[in-house]
Amino acid sequence: MTIDMAAMLYYISYISRTKLTQGETKEELKVRLNLIELGKKEAEKRYYSRKIGDKIYNKIMQDYEQEDINLRSKLKSLKLRK
Repeated sequence: MTIDMAAMLYYISYISRTKLTQGETKEELKVRLNLIELGKKEAEKRYYSRKIGDKIYNKIMQDYEQEDINLRSKLKSLKLRK
């Protein structure tokens, strides 16, 4: 994996992992979910083109899945509050 690719994947991860503020809306959560999907697709593309190995791919996907679950949970709790 190139340094640029690693930096991009972790930047997307960083964006998706920033703490929720009280004023964060459903739309903002949905944007963060879309960023996660983009990151997953990019990791998948890199994996199938053999630019990253199994361990790195599995770690990236595991991190994205965990964050996806976390954001969906927060989105659900926002819906329940209203």
